[in-house]
Amino acid sequence: MDIVETLQNNPIFQLSLSSKELFHSNFLAWLAEDKNTRGIFNQLMQVWLNDPIWEFKEEEMMVKREYKNFDFCICQKVRNYHIKKEEEDEIQEEKYIPGAIIFVLENKFKSLPYKEQLENYHKKVIYLNIQGLKEQEKTKNRGSNRLGNNWAKKNEELINFQNSKTKYVLLTLADNILDKTSKVNSDELVFTTTSTVAVGKTEFTNRAEWKIINYKQYSNILSQLNKKKKLWNNVENKCFYQKLINKYCMFIDIFSNHISSCLKKISNKKECTINNDICWNILTSHQEFYKIRCYDIWQKLVMYECAKYLVSLLDNKFTIDYNSNDKHIWEDKKNVIPQEKEKLYIGIGFFHGEAFLEVKFLMPNGTIFCLQQQGNNSLSVGLVVKGCNIPKSNKKDSEWNEEVIKTIGNKFPKGMDFQKKKYYSYQGEKCSFFYYHIQEEEVELQGIENKKTNEKYLSIKKTLHMMKDLMDKATETSN
Repeated sequence: MDIVETLQNNPIFQLSLSSKELFHSNFLAWLAEDKNTRGIFNQLMQVWLNDPIWEFKEEEMMVKREYKNFDFCICQKVRNYHIKKEEEDEIQEEKYIPGAIIFVLENKFKSLPYKEQLENYHKKVIYLNIQGLKEQEKTKNRGSNRLGNNWAKKNEELINFQNSKTKYVLLTLADNILDKTSKVNSDELVFTTTSTVAVGKTEFTNRAEWKIINYKQYSNILSQLNKKKKLWNNVENKCFYQKLINKYCMFIDIFSNHISSCLKKISNKKECTINNDICWNILTSHQEFYKIRCYDIWQKLVMYECAKYLVSLLDNKFTIDYNSNDKHIWEDKKNVIPQEKEKLYIGIGFFHGEAFLEVKFLMPNGTIFCLQQQGNNSLSVGLVVKGCNIPKSNKKDSEWNEEVIKTIGNKFPKGMDFQKKKYYSYQGEKCSFFYYHIQEEEVELQGIENKKTNEKYLSIKKTLHMMKDLMDKATETSN
């Protein structure tokens, strides 16, 4: 039985397709909240947190999904002081509210993690911990909202202690993240974030270690726990529960193993390089991912491997930021301060059914120079320009093209061959992206011939080297 048939026959996999990431967060929440599966959840957390006595205490803790944009978290349970005592039995869902955060899990099944997102989550945790401790304090004096303006300052030690207790896990389908990680041991990867939140004149700084766990590891642990007989003592319908969890683990195993097997064809991890004979058509040649409605995951993971190799080509010369959002680039305060190395922004996304990899550079004139590889297309070269809208209405393509060259030509890096190109654009209210594709004769240099079909396909490795060379040229001539 092939992967398509196997997964299509797995009811858990079929249920997961409605919301690929939320489903897994919901499954984890079910393990925690159902008393029949709580023993498995407790031991899973003990492994993740390296804490042999950790236990989910229903009377003290509450599970939250999509709380403040966290995929999954566990908070302290705080009595809602806003409810009148005589109404508590009638309004059960509001009897308790989330307090300080004990545990945060960021779930990356269909998307990819990046540093800034984890840093923002960390800052949010610090802020919510302060608010949660305030709520706890308010319950001591029911109905009183007055804690005083200096409450945070007076309780600085308590807040710092709570922040130090919060634990973080990044659950991801990818083997790693692009940003630098540290190894705790042979099996554990950790990514560290340091964040500061100001409350009035008081600043709270905390260092968090995100333990990186891939889905394969998660499935292996869960599968082993599911086999422990003592965890199912006195559980009615234990066969049903065990089969359900087993189906879930089978789905994760089959999917992650197949993904890993396909990705091995692309890169040589030992040599940290892309295999020479791999072309961009690999994004669409694996039809099984289309049949199981997971082609977006596959394509983004391919781009993830490409990004890692591109970074290896650029890293020694440039400072890398893994957020290529235009607003982020223009507002990045670090661009104001002169640096030893030029800063590049690298991003992975999915647009119009195709994944893309892009690298951007903010030029001194305030224009963003951009290289973008999307799908099985030739490399695009372009500029992101603020407040530049060139409407196409009532104009011939040639006329519009000439106007583009005239308007943005002087904004290109010096020595860049932007003339006699056919331009395309994405034009928005605040900025526009004008770009052209690498010309046919240059594409030929990127091509790898298939001897069976006598067709040429675009080489991944050659494209990435071209991106590196073009960005070198752009940054050198812009100084």
